[in-house]
Amino acid sequence: KKMLVKSQGLRPDHLKKPLFVSNTKIYLETFAENAKEASEFLIAISNPLSRPTLIHEYQLTKFSLSAAVSVGLTAEKIQEYLSNFSKTEIDSNTIEFIHKNCSNFGKVKYVLKNIKQENYHLIESSDKELLDKLKTKIGIESRDYLLNKPMIDVSNQMFDDDDDDELKTKKSHKQKFDFQINPKHAKRVKEICANEHVALMEVYDYKQDEKNRVNIDLKPTTTVRPYQAAALSKIFGNGRARSGVIVLPCGAGKSLTGIAAAATIKHNTLVLCTSSYSVDQWCSQFKLWTTIEDSSLSRLTAQNKDDLPEAGITISTYTMIRESKKSAEETKKLLEKVRSREWGLLLLDEVHVVPAKQFEQVILNVSAHCKLGLTATLLREDDKIDHLNHLIGPKMYEANWQELQRAGFLANVQCAQVWCEMTSEFFAEYIRSTTDKRVQETLWTMNPTKFRYCQYLVKYHEARGDKIIIFADNLCALKRYADILKRESIDGSVHEAERKRILSTFQFDANCNCIILSKVGDTSIDIPAANVIIQVSSQYGSRRQEAQRLGRILRPKARSDNEFNAFFYSLISKDTREMYFAAKRQQFLVNQGYSYKVIPHIDTGNGLAFDTEEEKRQLLTDSLNYRGPAEDDIDTTDGVKTKAKKIAKRTHGNLHSYSDSSQSTYLERTKFSRS
Repeated sequence: KKMLVKSQGLRPDHLKKPLFVSNTKIYLETFAENAKEASEFLIAISNPLSRPTLIHEYQLTKFSLSAAVSVGLTAEKIQEYLSNFSKTEIDSNTIEFIHKNCSNFGKVKYVLKNIKQENYHLIESSDKELLDKLKTKIGIESRDYLLNKPMIDVSNQMFDDDDDDELKTKKSHKQKFDFQINPKHAKRVKEICANEHVALMEVYDYKQDEKNRVNIDLKPTTTVRPYQAAALSKIFGNGRARSGVIVLPCGAGKSLTGIAAAATIKHNTLVLCTSSYSVDQWCSQFKLWTTIEDSSLSRLTAQNKDDLPEAGITISTYTMIRESKKSAEETKKLLEKVRSREWGLLLLDEVHVVPAKQFEQVILNVSAHCKLGLTATLLREDDKIDHLNHLIGPKMYEANWQELQRAGFLANVQCAQVWCEMTSEFFAEYIRSTTDKRVQETLWTMNPTKFRYCQYLVKYHEARGDKIIIFADNLCALKRYADILKRESIDGSVHEAERKRILSTFQFDANCNCIILSKVGDTSIDIPAANVIIQVSSQYGSRRQEAQRLGRILRPKARSDNEFNAFFYSLISKDTREMYFAAKRQQFLVNQGYSYKVIPHIDTGNGLAFDTEEEKRQLLTDSLNYRGPAEDDIDTTDGVKTKAKKIAKRTHGNLHSYSDSSQSTYLERTKFSRS
């Protein structure tokens, strides 16, 4: 035993320690002593990669460390705490990485100043030598990044508002200097600074800003949950607000967290959403949770173009704020007001869409002291999610889905993958269509077995009194399911008023227990009553979409003793490429601690759709002859790729790849029998 301890470098008391630390990777044993305290510390300094039941995996990054330093931690404290929790001595690579990425944080700030009604974006520091170095680096890449404004002495503004008199005396000999940058290139400027191991500190002394204060407070009846308060504590401290991203599961109250941030800052706030339906929801939420007056709340959408209040909350969409030559003259004037205004807070709903090319410039065109991004799924299928570190700020807080579920803040969901055997005619046509991926997709989606299983599950859960949402990205399938099941459906062609009517009926009418949605229902719809999802077609391997759809049923439900109170079924055509995409889609949820049961067969009996061979052949003919749009013409800005690259390469492994969860999921086989 002593030899084993010596060879692995384990400390004598390693059984009482919860962490392994190796080359900036950290592994947490959730069953060890002090695991809860260690977990809270790791959330502050690192990014969680995988959090199944027993072992969690975290990664130190330069952005996670800058977020840690911004809330008061130092390199020495981080090293000390890691050492106290670790089973082994901390390796030199990890120690060097921590000190290198913490040493310069806070020395340079990115600040917005409004002088004579004009916004100035400045890089500011009291270290003139470091500032000169950064300015030179930025100027070498492109002179367009800099504006023609000389560095100035701003020593009269050098004191932080929370400094005491003694500290001011000690600092009185120092000066602060700055240079002006072009806000359209702020993202690239931040990237250059990060490459020099200088993380620009973005803080807003909102308590000292007396201009355009908004009369808004949370109502006395509004309750902020503990994890929401923990998230907000990472943004606010010592009268300052920090820019960054908060990650909370769907149904966990992201909106209330953002509203609480706006009520704390009490300055002009711009909220950006993905749709006009979301705008209406945010407007209702502000009225529900705060004391904001109607005159201080405005909407800016294609349908509603309210005047911007002098001091208040403005809610709009990313698409609306995006500059367009086709915009009406009235809209252009409103957008110019938005771009020229000095915003206290820029609140970004579904912030994972921001790195999309068409939305990125929207953020750079808005001048805001503090930027707060909200999302449930901080991931994309391209490599652009890291752009948020420079566009918004680092991830400040990420909740643990399983902990919230155990605490009763989320529904207890059973995830299941239902294998649907392809009929002989459909499978033969699938094999013949190897060169036409669109036809193959149509065939695995229109598989008659899927229709029968879906119809059976709808009957089963409606008999239980459940509320069911069927998701079908493929419009041919959506229309056919709506026709067979005699249920209402929503796709991109349905007008806003009709969408609201259908959703309201589903929510409150006991006789309407099932609706069918295209991908327009993936985000920003609030249907607390729904507790069953049946997914018949999807957007290839999009992990984000899988998690967002699960989120439609994550609102807390009434608890039973030991049973699940929500169900997520993914219907997969067996022996097709859909099985590969399904495995990829499930990766994110598996890393959050969910597991998928496999239902290999459902004994449906007779009396369902496509009982006869003739009906199946007719469905095949109709599917192949369908000439309408395949999917809603909606850019999900997910960066999803429809084709898998056939390239073999070596990569550094991690915990979830060693357990093979990067290509497959944890499965249990269960036969679903008729009751």
